[in-house]
Amino acid sequence: MTPYREAAERTDVNITKIIKGLGLSEDASEEQILEKIADLKRASDDEEEELDALQRIERGEHEQVAVNDDQTLEVTLLFPLQSGTEKIHALVLRRPKFKHLREMDRHEGDIAKAQALIAAVTNRSMKELNELDEEDLLTLNAGMRFFKRRRRTGAAA
Repeated sequence: MTPYREAAERTDVNITKIIKGLGLSEDASEEQILEKIADLKRASDDEEEELDALQRIERGEHEQVAVNDDQTLEVTLLFPLQSGTEKIHALVLRRPKFKHLREMDRHEGDIAKAQALIAAVTNRSMKELNELDEEDLLTLNAGMRFFKRRRRTGAAA
């Protein structure tokens, strides 16, 4: 019996319910339980970091993102892209529209769809975005979520 199971027997904790809640089988090893908890913690940290980035954009405090007067977002890249002789230091995100979503829908796979959407709303090609760094991608994703949170309902909004 593992230390976790022994401790559970001495308390009111129902370890079987916890293990099932983690999506594991009742005979899961201590290592599997700890790995699952670590995975959930990492996912939670990622979500918290993305939410923090979104909140900083909303407050105008994000070091890489500026909200322009026309409600586009200018995202300064930590790792500039090279396109022919042009060095791309920033991308301007526009609010996604139906035409951008249709462009995204033409591609297979989640990553290709995300790349197609970012290409469409930045007026860049998918080929140019192939070398986009993951940190810059996370910032662009936070920018896309910014648009989702700033929904407008008519001219008075």
